[in-house]
Formats: sequence, structure tokens, C-alpha cells
Amino acid sequence: MPDGPRGLDPQVADLIVMTVAAQTDHRLMHRGQTYEIAPGRPMPGDVELVREQLPDESEWAPAVQRAASLFGLTFNGRVTGPELISMGTKVREQADALASASDELTTQLTKTY
Repeated sequence: MPDGPRGLDPQVADLIVMTVAAQTDHRLMHRGQTYEIAPGRPMPGDVELVREQLPDESEWAPAVQRAASLFGLTFNGRVTGPELISMGTKVREQADALASASDELTTQLTKTY
């Protein structure tokens, strides 16, 4: 029987955990925050898998349509954990960009009038 470390290589173990999370609609959480995967950085041992609370079809379909009409974003018709996170991130980015432009326009109009 060999001595020394046993088990999976940490990178392989991380890949398995990430795959399970994506395939079973779970998210990775670390100390109360969504854990962002960083290539080349090992996942901390206290990262947890937390089940996503997914909207039902009657909520998801209109959200997909609104994201397309308001922001030009397209998403899968079937709601999954990764798709829900992607929508939240992309809509937030688009809204933030538009808010900056709106603030600038307000400043210019105030100066002019």
C-alpha cells in the first residue's frame, strides 16, 4: 500500500464540483457570497453547493422577452441555475451602463437649461 497523499488532484476535484453545480442547478457559495471561479486558483475547501431557487416558466418566459426587448440580450427558454445567474449579471451590467449615460444626459440638460 503506497504512502503519501491520496484522492483526487485538487483541479480534478474542483472540476467535478463545478460540473455537479451546473448540472443540478446549484450555485457555489463562499462565506455567504456567490463564489466566482477563477482559472488557475484552487477552490477553497469551505465552498458550499447551494440549491438555486429558480423561477417557474410563467415568470421566466416574460423575463427572457423583457431582457431581449429592453437590452437586446438573449437567453435560453429553459431556466437553469447558470442561465439565471447569467441573466442577472448581464442585465445588471446593461442597466448600469445605461444609468451612467442617463446621469450624463441629466447633467448636460441641467447645464443647458
